Amino acid sequence: MTQANDYSAFVDEAQDNDALAKLALLAQELYDAEQNVAKAETALKRAQAVRDKLAQVTIPEAMDDAGLKSVDTTAGITLEVTSKIRGGFKKDQKEAAMDWMVENKEGGLVVNEVTVSLPKGANDEAAALEEKLEDYEDVKRKRSVHTQTLEKWIRERKAAGKKVPEELFNVFEQRGTKIKKSKDD
Repeated sequence: MTQANDYSAFVDEAQDNDALAKLALLAQELYDAEQNVAKAETALKRAQAVRDKLAQVTIPEAMDDAGLKSVDTTAGITLEVTSKIRGGFKKDQKEAAMDWMVENKEGGLVVNEVTVSLPKGANDEAAALEEKLEDYEDVKRKRSVHTQTLEKWIRERKAAGKKVPEELFNVFEQRGTKIKKSKDD
């Protein structure tokens, strides 16, 4: 009578080795994929920088030199230079700028947010807060103006010939180029 050999330990070890080999291949694939993404992101950033320089500087300057606002090329491409007034608060002048806005009857644009920190479980105190806000010591006020609202306000003031204090606000013209290709191509 022959005795049957038990190879199950070897089979389990082989399966473990196969799983580890598969994981090693997957790890390499993931590493390669991450490297490809990083290269593609770098290439995208470079391409965007080239596009932005052409659209915001090079073409608008060339159009100015030619005395044109728009042009149709023989290749069926239409270029149009755009201009938009942009702006915001100067660094470290946000509070002073909002004070100026309030003092000059533009305070309706300023959003006020008041927060109060209460201890955990202060449910009754929270309910009474609306009535007794001044009784709490840890009251904080935060003011802001939404970025798009501020830019619209700056554009409207400039268009109306009204002053926008340069010591408080950054105001600049952002130029760009609209590009269209004719549908025939």
